[in-house]
Amino acid sequence: MSPKVELMHVTKKYENLVALNDLNLTINNGEYLILLGPTGSGKTTTLLIIAGLVQPEKGSEIYIDNLNVNNIPTENRNIGFVFAQYALFPHLDVIDNLIYSPRVKGESLDESRKSAREMLELMVLTGRGGALPKVLSGGMKQRVALARTLMSGAQLLLLDEPLGALDARIRMALRNELRKIVKDLKITAIHATNDIIEAFLIADRIAILREGTLIQIGTPAEVYENPKSIFVANFLSATNFFAGNIKKIEKNSALMELDNGLKAETNKTSKAENSRIVLGVRAEDIQIKPKIKINKPNYFQGKVESSKFISGTNRYEVYLENKERVIVREKATREWFEEGEQVTIYFHPRETLIFDYPEDGLEKALELE
Repeated sequence: MSPKVELMHVTKKYENLVALNDLNLTINNGEYLILLGPTGSGKTTTLLIIAGLVQPEKGSEIYIDNLNVNNIPTENRNIGFVFAQYALFPHLDVIDNLIYSPRVKGESLDESRKSAREMLELMVLTGRGGALPKVLSGGMKQRVALARTLMSGAQLLLLDEPLGALDARIRMALRNELRKIVKDLKITAIHATNDIIEAFLIADRIAILREGTLIQIGTPAEVYENPKSIFVANFLSATNFFAGNIKKIEKNSALMELDNGLKAETNKTSKAENSRIVLGVRAEDIQIKPKIKINKPNYFQGKVESSKFISGTNRYEVYLENKERVIVREKATREWFEEGEQVTIYFHPRETLIFDYPEDGLEKALELE
């Protein structure tokens, strides 16, 4: 049965650097959990501690299937680990790398080789079974490492940037296959990445880390639709932020006066009148239109400074009259606006996010590294 994993008050320090800060996290049986965050957020350290390859600080507790494994060596934790740096046996060819673990566990040579050939086909490596790791590309080595771990029979799979070295086409294909394999094998997977698209495509839940601290956890929809902080909103999508103050609360809306002199409206009414807030609007939630004269909340006037076509979308940088930059992203089927064109941008009150103004200032809250 796939194991449940619990981390309780897990802290790890490297001299003056706090890599993990009192991390409390539960990964359910058979769950595919993504650890998501920028470089240095503590993702890899979390995996290494679960695997027993790094020892946490005193008071930290790690449970696998309700068993405290703090003092249990790595080889006895029934864990498969896909490292970012491959860690293949250099003297063994691809097939022998794949069948190493099944053979150690007593599986017959014929059965092991049959399973290995099937795995190579799945990993788009047919015909490479006899190759040594040194003649493979980085992406091929990563796929071999992934295949070898999946063949180990481990019920807990730890993956550290497992698709990072792959080209875009193969990476997209393996994202879908990886989740399917994990679910078919009924194993628990904990996968570290800083690739947001990868996280949203694969995860049952996403745990977002920043500077060793768990910031938010939830399903992909939950963390996207209801980010708990400016950092999460900014990290997950291109979001525009405007500082301001709540001026009036009505039944289903709050009216704001922004620092840039513009007025805005939101249907989020949890903040009190006169409170200092930050309004967030995602780039994909903003509409762009030819310039019209209209004096209503959420209608801003500006000039297109940059127009780019990117993967089926039109991306605009619009500079408002006060030179504040707003990012707009629309489907490419919409009207195209040229650089230098005067435009009006608009967003619906329900397509807004509201945050308390951060104590350390907005600029600090927006830092992703």
